[in-house]
Amino acid sequence: MPSASVTITAFEHQFLPYAAIKNWQESHAAALERLQAAHKGGSNWFTLERKGIRFCEYVGIIQLPGLAMEILPKADNPNQGNKAHVLLESELQNRWRNVLLGMLQQVLDLPLSVPSAANLATVPHRMLDVFLKAFIQQTEFVYQNGLVKHYHVAEGNRAALKGQLLFGQHLNHNLLHKERFYTRHQVYDRIHPLNALLRMALLRTADLARNAGLAARARTFLLHWPELAEVSVPEERPALTRKTQRYGPALDLALLILRAQSPSLQRGHNQALALLFDMNSLFEGYIESLLRRAATAAGCTVHAQQEKTFWATIKARPDIVVSVLPTDQDPTPVRNCILDVKWKVPKAGKPTADDMRQVYAYCHLWGATHGVLLYPWVSEEQQPRRGIYAPSEFAEAGTQITGQTLFAPVLQANLTLNPRLGLDVLSVMRTLQAPNK
Repeated sequence: MPSASVTITAFEHQFLPYAAIKNWQESHAAALERLQAAHKGGSNWFTLERKGIRFCEYVGIIQLPGLAMEILPKADNPNQGNKAHVLLESELQNRWRNVLLGMLQQVLDLPLSVPSAANLATVPHRMLDVFLKAFIQQTEFVYQNGLVKHYHVAEGNRAALKGQLLFGQHLNHNLLHKERFYTRHQVYDRIHPLNALLRMALLRTADLARNAGLAARARTFLLHWPELAEVSVPEERPALTRKTQRYGPALDLALLILRAQSPSLQRGHNQALALLFDMNSLFEGYIESLLRRAATAAGCTVHAQQEKTFWATIKARPDIVVSVLPTDQDPTPVRNCILDVKWKVPKAGKPTADDMRQVYAYCHLWGATHGVLLYPWVSEEQQPRRGIYAPSEFAEAGTQITGQTLFAPVLQANLTLNPRLGLDVLSVMRTLQAPNK
């Protein structure tokens, strides 16, 4: 008996009882187990328990035959308050869905269209459709501007002698056809790896799209696309030249779709898909991106993922190092600040001892006088804390190191992403005067 269709919207770190999922069957759990086994690192996405699913820090989309799941970010406790997980299109879910899409748009530089509140209210919305629609639009742009061509070597029979005659193959194929020539020759056409990758992603899109209009649009477009053999999906985006630069956005989306596939889990024409992102890494990348954009205006430099030797072969790598530069208004000498980004809400607004020790070590290695733990702001109850670390014999004489928490307003009052977040954070960094001055 085929599994009933199930659609789930949940939040990261939420426990979702099977009893709360309409039409849930054991076959869905078995399919999720196969999905995790098929993907490297997939065992961290969620945990299937006896009475329900416990989600982890991964957010995004999972789609299987008969099962579609959206896992959304949420900065506070998803199990508190009302039963938001059963309200598939609730205001709360729409808000955090748009937060996720906005962060992905910023960090991955993808042409994703974040739906407006009006569209969300009038159109049934699924996050996967946003990716698929953006991919089709970008691929249409590439096609309208002409598919790239290149020279490549081909072998086969020709009516005229052109290129290198391959005697062995010629005798095998043309003993009775003396008017033909089996040659190796150069061809200039649209058989190009980039075109093949886009076609592969179009085929997947036609199968994955739940929106009938998107699926039909992809299938119609395939009728105009050249027939190309499949190629291996690269781990990194192929280098683009001046002639292929226009492929960038479409290729990025195509690789996201193709890498999220599990061909071993095919069921008919459907494919399993897991388009998931580690929310901790995504938030870190989002903050870094905003800081870099605001750095010049704030008179700072921003360095991410710098690495130094901590002990033997063990490396230390803070999320972000901000160097506050002197300006006419603030002639204080250059000072470094360590910024450690956390996508979580500390209990009672108090950081853990391990986090504070980690920041302390970073400050020593980078000669920083301030270490900041940056959390998302979610309520008025969150107040920054600040304290001076105990004197250290390893620091420069007379130098004190300050550690503090900072709560960043990710959302504005209208519940959209705060575009000034980067500048606001760097402004706080500038106000942190050297404590020994």
